Amino acid sequence: MSHKDWKQTAVKLHRVHGFSVLLVDFIGHGHSPYLSSYDEHVPAMLVHQVRDAVVRANWHSDPSVKVTFAGISMGGAVSLRYAQLYPSNVDKIILLSAAGMPVTRFYAITPYTGPLTLALVRRMNALCRRHPPIAYWINAIPVLHKAFSHIHLVQHAPTHQVHPRHLDRLLSRFVSAAVWAHVDMLHPLQLELFPTSLHVRIVPWVNHALFCKVIDFLQLDQDIDLWTTATPQFCHKLV
Repeated sequence: MSHKDWKQTAVKLHRVHGFSVLLVDFIGHGHSPYLSSYDEHVPAMLVHQVRDAVVRANWHSDPSVKVTFAGISMGGAVSLRYAQLYPSNVDKIILLSAAGMPVTRFYAITPYTGPLTLALVRRMNALCRRHPPIAYWINAIPVLHKAFSHIHLVQHAPTHQVHPRHLDRLLSRFVSAAVWAHVDMLHPLQLELFPTSLHVRIVPWVNHALFCKVIDFLQLDQDIDLWTTATPQFCHKLV
């Protein structure tokens, strides 16, 4: 995904409702290129990327101004981890078919693909240490670099480096809404994880991948209760 997937929603939130909106292309998406080495791609790097964007926008200096995060899939995990590291800078989090939480549904595949991916990454890293030319060619050939960068990024699925300690407090304090795909086998909605009631919206008859593709067609900007906790001029939105 890239900023283009959110563009119309962001434009309407700004022009119609008066919010300040910041769109961030994660590394390897949109205008943000991949890092030079495949093994640099970890969720923590995306958290630092978002923090850098918030600082550059000067949304971190005034303690009375807090940011609302809207994170899809991996973006949800990044939002949760950001809130763990910089809680004073966060107003609330809107999760959209989001990663970052343990998955217990029997039909979900991430509890199985995560450990397998982690084992693959460890095996590949060990192989590259023994034979450095392998790492060179992985990074030199674009198709391999892209593939292994993604594999390295998702090795910690489904939690993606969100610290499990006091997760219930994190969800209770910051998560205000959940917008989810009807059939999500990667990161299914588990309402029992949330100690408080949520603003919930289910998008029918779509899976995780399709949900990520149609996000700009859901007209989430029209659901003003999803976004508003204060007057618009005091609510920055990061999507």
